[in-house]
Amino acid sequence: MHLDALSGPLPLQPRHTESAVLPASCEIAVIGGGIIGLAIAWRLAKAGHEVVVIDPSPGQGASRVAGGMLGATAETGFAEASQVHHHQVSRQAWDPFLADLSRDLEKKIEYAAIGTLVVGLDSSDLRAVNHIAAFQAALGLDVERLDRGELDVKCPGLGRSVVSGWLLRDDGAIDNRAILVDLIDACGVNGVRFVSTQVDRISESRHGARELTTPIGDTSAKIVIVATGAARLPELPLASPSLVIPQVHPVAGTIVRLFGSATVPHLDYTVRSLVYGRPCYLVPRKGGSVVLGATSVERGYDLHIDAGGLFQLLEDGRKIFPALDDYAIEEIATGLRPTTDSHIPFVEEVDQGLIAALGHYRNGFLLAPATALRVADLVLSGKRDAR
Repeated sequence: MHLDALSGPLPLQPRHTESAVLPASCEIAVIGGGIIGLAIAWRLAKAGHEVVVIDPSPGQGASRVAGGMLGATAETGFAEASQVHHHQVSRQAWDPFLADLSRDLEKKIEYAAIGTLVVGLDSSDLRAVNHIAAFQAALGLDVERLDRGELDVKCPGLGRSVVSGWLLRDDGAIDNRAILVDLIDACGVNGVRFVSTQVDRISESRHGARELTTPIGDTSAKIVIVATGAARLPELPLASPSLVIPQVHPVAGTIVRLFGSATVPHLDYTVRSLVYGRPCYLVPRKGGSVVLGATSVERGYDLHIDAGGLFQLLEDGRKIFPALDDYAIEEIATGLRPTTDSHIPFVEEVDQGLIAALGHYRNGFLLAPATALRVADLVLSGKRDAR
């Protein structure tokens, strides 16, 4: 669900072509064409495997409606302390990931921003921000306290209520839509086939392959990778008592994409903030755009955008960065983030030749390169150890 403006940059479109015809069989079928499924498909294809991606609309869904933050430090809060190493390794995987992707496409692919500023609007917000930053520093993460003068140098135009904050030097951001297009193109370069349909059922493994049932026919694959995001899982085989995949449920999040002309202040850093206890983020894009977000609502598969939530999001963004008043709204959209009950991603081989890569929640972009390497390891070496 979205509202497109009449002006501003046109949406990016990949250069691949999709087919409505399933091959009779393939080596690897990746179910799901979001950031996780695409990263996996590309990595496996680069390793020489025959890969088919099955998805009604690759590059859409929650991956298209995202900030693209690579918040290894920012996303390590009190509840995520056990994931600190995984977050850091995942962030470190991004540099070689972009270098490989750049070589495949013969162009330089860059980050949308390097570094994140974390601020609070009032004294209560600032105390909470300081508390988390101290916790992150105790974990050995790179956080630096900035006073208002230092903030003004890095981010002119912050609201006057912001008196200090923190620089998370290692955190970054990627243009989510551009990287999705790049991944789809790189998949094409490496021979990945895209089939525009959904998988309704995955059969038991027979003779070293599984049959996939879709609305346009059946196909078989030696290895099946389920990376469906928040979409409902296909029907799975019931005869495998060891097959355990955690329940994945959707969490709705609304973003507003805005465009600032050359005459208004622009952001060079991602800005994450608390506004009267509510989280809010602003993520820059090349060319003067910004993504505003942070809403999080559990209401099943409902994609409606409520007026009150949208008003509050815009108000919070304006308090942190008043120049938003002079930005033009390009788009308003809601996506469904996939999460497990533990909010920890599940990346495992759950049965012979059946791998699940699910539940990446807010960190799909941060974790995508590392998840792709993890799945490739499962495929190439047959390891079944824990994440």
